[in-house]
Amino acid sequence: MAEGAVSSLICKLGSLLLEEANFLGGVKTQILSLHDELEWINSFLRDADEKRRSNRRVNLWVSQVKSLAFDAEDIIDLYMLQIVRQRQRNMVKRFMGSSKYLFTLHMLGKEMEDINRRIEKISANKLKYGVEAFETGETSARLDDGLERKRKRDTMEEEVDVVGFEKDIEKLATLLKQEEESDRQLLVVSIVGMGGLGKTTLAKKVYDRSDVKNTFDSCAWIYVSQEYRIKDLLSGAIAQLMMHPKKEFETKDEEELVKILSGHLKEKRCMIVFDDVWKGEDWDRLKVAFLAHQGEGKQQRVLLTTRNVEVAKHADPLIAPYELGLLGDKKSFELFSKKVFQYEARIEERSYSEDLEDVGRKLVARCDGLPLAIVVLGGLLSTKERTPSVWNKVLQSVNWQLNEGPQQCMDILALSYTDLPYYLQSCFLYFGLYPEDYEISSEKLIRLWVAEGFIQHRGEETMEDTVEEYLEELIDRSMIQAASRRPDGGVEKCRIHDLLRDLAVSEAKKDKLLEIYGTSNCSASSLSRFRRLAIHPNNNESPREAEIK
Repeated sequence: MAEGAVSSLICKLGSLLLEEANFLGGVKTQILSLHDELEWINSFLRDADEKRRSNRRVNLWVSQVKSLAFDAEDIIDLYMLQIVRQRQRNMVKRFMGSSKYLFTLHMLGKEMEDINRRIEKISANKLKYGVEAFETGETSARLDDGLERKRKRDTMEEEVDVVGFEKDIEKLATLLKQEEESDRQLLVVSIVGMGGLGKTTLAKKVYDRSDVKNTFDSCAWIYVSQEYRIKDLLSGAIAQLMMHPKKEFETKDEEELVKILSGHLKEKRCMIVFDDVWKGEDWDRLKVAFLAHQGEGKQQRVLLTTRNVEVAKHADPLIAPYELGLLGDKKSFELFSKKVFQYEARIEERSYSEDLEDVGRKLVARCDGLPLAIVVLGGLLSTKERTPSVWNKVLQSVNWQLNEGPQQCMDILALSYTDLPYYLQSCFLYFGLYPEDYEISSEKLIRLWVAEGFIQHRGEETMEDTVEEYLEELIDRSMIQAASRRPDGGVEKCRIHDLLRDLAVSEAKKDKLLEIYGTSNCSASSLSRFRRLAIHPNNNESPREAEIK
């Protein structure tokens, strides 16, 4: 990530020297010196950025380089703001001859002197404290002999990675379709399992089956998560079930929404998926509309996913929770192979050596049967050359001892993040600004990434085309998911898995890249240390979308 910060600054310094040379006067030499020094430092940063996890000296050095890059970028931005303001007023020539311009140039010179002194000290410390010794040699996680392939998927149909769920899909579909002879109006079928087991993937496969949808008059899919507003969930369910624009219900309060939803459920047989319910109280708030017409109307079905078995039992004590388990060795390797060789799906017999398969099975075994870890690892290796030597480097690159509980695949997820090209690391971390299960508009994301300076020019490509390629590469690596696509196959909306979002937030906070207002460790005094601030609506607030400052 430090590599990306410094590369961005180098690009900005180059543009400043090229486009605004007339305004720089004697400061030009200092900026040129900084530019040249940063280019040398940047050549070491790839190895150092990867080794910072395991070495405190490297971590401190990388953090200091990044802090300097951010400070220098702020100084340049403030200076350019002065120039742009005068340019907008058509007063550039008058400004250049004014005392204000001389003072601005003087202050820029002093600040650039300070930056250059800091970078000299950082460079000296690199040798003084033996940081340089840790940077030589072959990179570990982001392997330089990775295969640079620009792949094109069939973007008209998004493939969902699913292996070993065939029987689960059939059982759940049967449960949802069957008619109950009892007087119960509401039956809740729950899928339970730890993060990364594939609860949402399984629910999606069941939800998308035509025989299931044809059983009901209307269906809806609602993401719940830990951060939700009950009004948004109710209006979202109504909009999908009644096929009306959601904005029609934005001005209505919770009581009105419950009445509208209850009235529809009284007349129509519906299925609603509530994905990622965390607490029993959350379900109690959601079920109000179903209970409003108790004893009359149609029989309704709810498919609920949760990490907590007690939530599932609370939602419907009469139907046993459907608990997902870890994949066995055979299914784990099948899922891994599907991801790694996904672009050869039409080839009946895949050809790879026994040695490569042996290394692949060792890699998969470290995932302990957790589908998310397997898919992300497969996404990483799909970008590498398919040779035992390259795969062995990945096997040896990190401490593979997984933790217990929901965080058990974090080592593998962190490896896949570290392996991202530097221009994708900033983009991935940016997803940490959004709430859990938030569907992010790619159109808005394009504007934000361009404004942030994340996008590199590639020949005659437009920035929009470049962003599309960035999104597709993150999807191919299973770091994000395409929530929906446009008719032309491009990404319309995307989202990120909760565990990967946790990783993005954790990595970004380490480098003071973002803070989420309202979190337990967020205080007013700490906010000034972060470069971006996200304000998420809670149950008592009115904004519809997260704000990013």
